[in-house]
Amino acid sequence: EVWEFSSEKNRNRANGKTMKQFHATQKLIETIKRIITASSNEGDLRLDPFMGSGTTAFASKSLNRNFLGCDADLNYVNYANNILKKM
Repeated sequence: EVWEFSSEKNRNRANGKTMKQFHATQKLIETIKRIITASSNEGDLRLDPFMGSGTTAFASKSLNRNFLGCDADLNYVNYANNILKKM
């Protein structure tokens, strides 16, 4: 089976130009949700040691998985925590 998704970078275009993202290698939440659904069950614990902007955390929370994440860049951790608090 082949999964086809466009990149997050290509989705965020305005007037033909690619918009700057918060994280340089941000992944599509649809892709991450598919991976999490295929590889875990509700209530399972997901670990993302390079959480970046937090896409895996958001997907995990929306799919009723527990989540642990960390990143060397405190800006990314704060960004993800702020969004998770609003969910």
